[in-house]
Amino acid sequence: MINSTDTPTISSMPMTLLIAILSIAMLSCGDDRDERGIDDDDDDTDTGDYDAGEEEEEGCISMDIIFVIDNSGSMHEEQTNLANNFPMFIEVLDQYTNPSGEHMDYRVAVTTTDADIATSGEFVGQAACGLGSHPWVDGPADDVVTKFACMAEVGTNGSGQEKPFVTVQEALGTKAESGQINNGFYRENQASLLVVVIITDEDDRSEVQAVEVKDFLTELTGGQNRYVVVGIAGPQMCSSAFGDAEEAIKIKELIDLVEDNGFFGDICEGDLSGSLADALEVMQATCDDFGME
Repeated sequence: MINSTDTPTISSMPMTLLIAILSIAMLSCGDDRDERGIDDDDDDTDTGDYDAGEEEEEGCISMDIIFVIDNSGSMHEEQTNLANNFPMFIEVLDQYTNPSGEHMDYRVAVTTTDADIATSGEFVGQAACGLGSHPWVDGPADDVVTKFACMAEVGTNGSGQEKPFVTVQEALGTKAESGQINNGFYRENQASLLVVVIITDEDDRSEVQAVEVKDFLTELTGGQNRYVVVGIAGPQMCSSAFGDAEEAIKIKELIDLVEDNGFFGDICEGDLSGSLADALEVMQATCDDFGME
């Protein structure tokens, strides 16, 4: 054991030893400052790539909206009501601005719930509604409402086995691949909010489960806060001016899975204006928080 009385003091050290110890201490201090990137002149300038002044702006810059409309025999009134209330939907959408303060760029497409045909998932109305070189309508534009009213009249000759989960996956999957009709609609990696609106008086009758649709959309867009799912269907068995609707159990499950980025509207209200207005609020909120986890 070393007693305190045995410990050498600075005054008792030989001068040459004292100089050597002080030199080593100074060199060690200098090395430590170098390792931490601290300059002797106390310059705090960050030499990294990050620049707080260049922080990415929050919010989506555009929206890509798909309406998946039931075209079975009981949907004529609902299709007409959708077309009649769509001007309100577009009027609100036209007021949106992106983070740069410019009017929101959006596009709207329509497909059906009929998955039992070769054209399942393909966007409709390109020729019949004068959509031009692609099967969707771009906005803001004066002709969006007129063209959508034409697109929304998908008829009532579709399969009574509604499968919107299948047609959503096909519309944004196989039918969106290179060379396919829907290719280019969804603007991946361009901060565009994807919106899927399902309107039906039946539940999904396919073998595809709600969690599979959610996982598909999450993988496609790159995150749950990059898309919105709206379901306008039956909250339970009900009747309205539109007729009867069954409880859409699977569609409600999908809305629950996407949490704050989902909205379920009651098709038995007899008027779609309220559901469309509420859906717009969810779209705006998700756009504001686009990509944030």
